[in-house]
Amino acid sequence: MEDIILGCLAVHPMNGYGLKQFIAGSVNTFSDVSFGTLYPALKRLQDKELILLKIENGKKIYYITKKGEETLEEWLMNKQSKFKMNYEFLTKLFFSGLIETEKVKENILAHLKEIEQEKIIMEKTLIDFEPHVDIYQKMTIKFAIDFYDFLANWYTDFLNELDLEGK
Repeated sequence: MEDIILGCLAVHPMNGYGLKQFIAGSVNTFSDVSFGTLYPALKRLQDKELILLKIENGKKIYYITKKGEETLEEWLMNKQSKFKMNYEFLTKLFFSGLIETEKVKENILAHLKEIEQEKIIMEKTLIDFEPHVDIYQKMTIKFAIDFYDFLANWYTDFLNELDLEGK
C-alpha cells in the first residue's frame, strides 16, 4: 500500500479522499488495496519522512518528498515476482458445476454489473486526472478498461453457451 501511495503522490499531490478516488480508478484493478489501511499507511510514510503533509485552503494535502521519490524509484526498479493472476470469481466459477445453473447465471449477471461499475470508475479516472497522468499511467488504466471489456464479453459468451446447452 505504501508504494502505491508514493506512486500516486508522485503523479500529483492529493488529499486523502483524492488518493482514495485515484487508487479506486487506477491501480485498484490490479493491486489488492484496502482503503482501511490508507490513513495508517499515510501516517507511517510521514513518520519515515517519505511524504509531507501541508494544509492548503483548509485541506490536508500530501506531497512526496525527495526521500520518498528515491524509495519509489527503488521499488519500481525491483524485479517483479512470478506472474500469477488471483481472480477469486474465476476460481469459484471453476467449481460452479456443483451448484444449480440458475444460481451460477445469477452470480455471473451480478459480476457483470460489478465489472461495468469498475470500468466506469476507470473511465472517469482517466478523464478526471488527464492533466496529471503520463503515458504509463494512461496506458495502464486503458489496459484495465480493455480488460473489463474482455471480461464482460467473455462472461456474456459464457452465459450464451449455458443457454445453448439448455442449462
